[in-house]
Order: sequence, then C-alpha cells, then structure tokens
Amino acid sequence: MDTQGSSKVTLGRPRANPLIGTGANPRREILDAAGRLFTSVGFSAASTRSIAEAVGLRQASLFHHFPSKEDILAALLDETVEPSLKFAAELAATDAPADVAIYLLIVNDLANYCSGPGNLGSLQVQPEARRQRFKNFWDKRDQLKAHYRELIVRGKSEGMFKLTDSDLATNIIFALVEGTATWYEQDGGWSPTTTFDTIAEFALRIVMGNAEAASRARTAALQFIRHGTREPVP
Repeated sequence: MDTQGSSKVTLGRPRANPLIGTGANPRREILDAAGRLFTSVGFSAASTRSIAEAVGLRQASLFHHFPSKEDILAALLDETVEPSLKFAAELAATDAPADVAIYLLIVNDLANYCSGPGNLGSLQVQPEARRQRFKNFWDKRDQLKAHYRELIVRGKSEGMFKLTDSDLATNIIFALVEGTATWYEQDGGWSPTTTFDTIAEFALRIVMGNAEAASRARTAALQFIRHGTREPVP
C-alpha cells in the first residue's frame, strides 16, 4: 500500500457504543453523566463503569479524561462555585449599592448553583465531598461566602441593612442560597426566574427588615441589569 503523502489523523479514544454520546466533547459528556448519577444514586454507588457506559465510552477511555472518580467530583464541585466567584468579582467592580448587589449575587449564584445535570449544588452535602481531596473547593466556597459578608457589612455600615450581627446574617443568607439545592428541581414545576427572584427578595427582607424596602431594592436591581452591568446567569 502506498502511503506517500498521507498524514496521520488522530481520532481520539474509540467509543464502546458509538450510538451514545456522539458529541464533540467527551469530557463534558462525562461530567454531565456523572452529575446525574452522583445526584441520583450518590457518589459511592455511581461506578466509573456506569458513568462510562452512560456516554458510550469504555471504562479505560474515561480514565483518559479523568484519572479517578474523585477528579470528576472535584470538577463538578468547582462548577458550582467558580462562575459565582467570577460574577462576584465583576459585581464588586461596579457602583451597585449593597442591596442591589446582594440581590444580583443571590440570583446569579442560585442560577449557577441549581443548573447543570442533576442538581449539582447538592453534591457538597454528600459525605465524600468532605474529604481532604476537595479542600480547594471548600476554600473557594469560603471566598464566595466572604463576598456575601462584605456586602452585608457594607449595607449595615451605610444604614441600609437593619441587623445587629453581620456574621449571623451572612450565615443565614448563605444557607438560604445553598439550602435551595436540597429541594429545588429543574423539572419540578417551579420557574427558575420566579424561584430565584423570590428567594433573593426574601433575603433582602431579612437584612433590610422591611418588605417595602426589599421590594424597592429588587426593582432597583432589575433596573441596574437593564441599564448597567452584565445580566445574571439565565
């Protein structure tokens, strides 16, 4: 056979079942499949073989993209916090008042936290997520929580937030956001826009101590989106 002038073409790892997972990004397909399995049957019960089969890969091919199942979980956990950290940093660079900023941060955080395959936000309550392997994720989560606290402290110092303990208020608001992952379902009949907006307004009522003031802050936040900075994640 004459091979002169031919060039080597890399086709990548072959699929065990080419009819499943025919997308161009097997790493993304693995994460999506793992997210669904981890949130439905649990991290321990979901085997790498079942993840590979869900995307039509051989188990050995999965390890080409992720050395271990823990590496898959680490990537999924990061997806629940890194976009929110980026948004919080961008928000801090704007002139948004504290009440407007915390509304926008909560809505954006919820949209990211409750998105993706399954309900990725619920991954952090699984006992395996507390292993030392995932310390980097918890450090990032603490950074995000610090952004919440900075806004609450600023709102209090400006007389906007009616509260006595900034740390307690931060814990309550942050738990309100994270706790949504324990009950929210993308196909549960609740509109994401309405749900996240309602939670953010409830949070404003907590720190402002006044439903009318919270409603005004929500309106100002919506106007800020239209006329100011970037829009929260849809």
